[in-house]
Amino acid sequence: MICPLKSEFGSQARAKGRTLQYVELLPVASKDPVVDGFETNTNAKEGVNVINFHTNNDGLFWKKP
Repeated sequence: MICPLKSEFGSQARAKGRTLQYVELLPVASKDPVVDGFETNTNAKEGVNVINFHTNNDGLFWKKP
């Protein structure tokens, strides 16, 4: 399961120079991608940076902001 790190209006809008951040809940025995790590991707055509944080800590994932 994956969701935006900050849930707010326009949080997933792709605009040049924007950085989008997501957090992904992984199964307990997940090996790929690495748990408690992150990966970054840049779409040069759109000029958008995407950061995906990975965790298998469901308490942290579902924690209220």
